Amino acid sequence: MQLEARSGKPSAVSIELLVAEIRKNNLPDNKKGPFFTKLIQNYCAIFCVASFDRLQENPRFKKIENEPVIQFFRHIRNGCSHGNKFFFKTYIDKKTGKKTQEPTKLAQFRGLAIDRKLMGGKVFFDFLSAGDIPYLIEDVSKELEKLQK
Repeated sequence: MQLEARSGKPSAVSIELLVAEIRKNNLPDNKKGPFFTKLIQNYCAIFCVASFDRLQENPRFKKIENEPVIQFFRHIRNGCSHGNKFFFKTYIDKKTGKKTQEPTKLAQFRGLAIDRKLMGGKVFFDFLSAGDIPYLIEDVSKELEKLQK
């Protein structure tokens, strides 16, 4: 399979090995093997990072960035960018000089909440599943729609 590459010449990937590995890891009891799980985790992470980055480009983003579902999405995106693990910064607040630990704002989505106890835990699939993504995107879209009313 030929793949476009903006960083240089187009590259090629043999998908035969990929398909063979997926088939090998499909177990008869409908459970997926570790390769398949890692593949889906990576797709989920890439989608979340790209979607949140695209959301930030929206001119209405600044008006909703502190909403709990948007903060939730931000932490999911950041965790995906840190190797599928939650990572929360500790920093000195420039205004107050006090030590501040993330998350600093309410980060909730449909009964799930992000707090510091998740530090180091896996985003996918210990905390979220692939099936949560469409609901998260739907709730983020609703926040954007509220601004149009």
